[in-house]
Amino acid sequence: MSKKLAILGGHKLFEPDIPFVRPYLPEFINYTCDFENVYSSGMLTKGKYLNCYEKRVSDYQGGLDTVGVSSATLGITMTLQSLGIGAGDEVIVPSFTFCATVHPIINVGAIPVFIDCRSDSLCIDDNKIISSITSRTKAIVAVHIFGVPANVDRLREIADRFGLILIYDAAHAFGTQHDNKPIGTFGDVSVFSTSPTKTLVTGEGGLVITSHKEVADKIRLFREYGNPGNYNCTVCGTNGRLSEVASITGLMSLSCLDKQLQIRKAVGDRYRHNLSSIMGIYLQCIPEDDFTTFKDMPILINQEKFGLNRDLLDLVLKYEGIPTRKYFYPAVHAMDAYRAYNLLDLPITKRISNSILCLPIHAYLSNDDVDGICDVIREAQCNSNKIRNR
Repeated sequence: MSKKLAILGGHKLFEPDIPFVRPYLPEFINYTCDFENVYSSGMLTKGKYLNCYEKRVSDYQGGLDTVGVSSATLGITMTLQSLGIGAGDEVIVPSFTFCATVHPIINVGAIPVFIDCRSDSLCIDDNKIISSITSRTKAIVAVHIFGVPANVDRLREIADRFGLILIYDAAHAFGTQHDNKPIGTFGDVSVFSTSPTKTLVTGEGGLVITSHKEVADKIRLFREYGNPGNYNCTVCGTNGRLSEVASITGLMSLSCLDKQLQIRKAVGDRYRHNLSSIMGIYLQCIPEDDFTTFKDMPILINQEKFGLNRDLLDLVLKYEGIPTRKYFYPAVHAMDAYRAYNLLDLPITKRISNSILCLPIHAYLSNDDVDGICDVIREAQCNSNKIRNR
């Protein structure tokens, strides 16, 4: 492709704008009876579909205890509560992540200890954890960024060595595998998100998966206000339930998950092939023994080599009808809400956060869509002087 870019007076490539994300679901007609059953019975929550959904997810994730919850954020919060993590405890966590990874730590009264990310996988730098462990450290909360696994083997080794609880924010990673094993089978607890931008969707919602039955039981108690069934609450819980309608949507999504993941892989691989030859564009490293969900398609822009900075390339793409996201900018430790905890210099996190841009990716993107987006990026580099001086 050789076109005059819209930012320089040419025609917009995508009209209307291409969707940044789009949930992948089967034909609605196959689930009409299930939705009708819920509405006709009046059992809108705490019914058979949640039980069925949790069982199917458990089977998919290796048979571990599975608890459906109203959001992954609340899932992490209840996980911390169920493990007795609270006031004054320190929790090691990456700063290069979505804010919902860290908010629960604050909300239970614990202290986030921010760790830099790796420049290759963009996940938490396991080599920098040990120096931050103190007598008050109780847990590590690691993140599978954009669906690419953190270094689960090394993290397990560190957690065991220092007697720490290992929790994974797996919001991006339902369907991710490490060494051909479901990613939920690693760590003490994994928390998944099932909001509309994820591979498994329920509308809003999350999942807590653990090999520790006592943890799963406590989370079920917390999601029910702390009420064991007799209205005599034994803990101060919350309303963290997942509705029957959401559970049916989850069953719909799960039924076509593997097909979606293969399509997303083909889209992601095509992106990576096209972009790998563009000077100044760098890609997240995906280890050979890992299978990623391609939840997002991040690129890193080196301004000196590419010719434009991240924000100018972002503007070029938006003119062409290509929405993007700056995941994750600012990094959590740089947010106003976390100024009191911003005690360390995190140079890799800062560099990545200032240069990252996520491109559209979902199972409905065509080869022409991907090629067109990549061609715009090439044209932007070729016209970088004109764009900078416009």
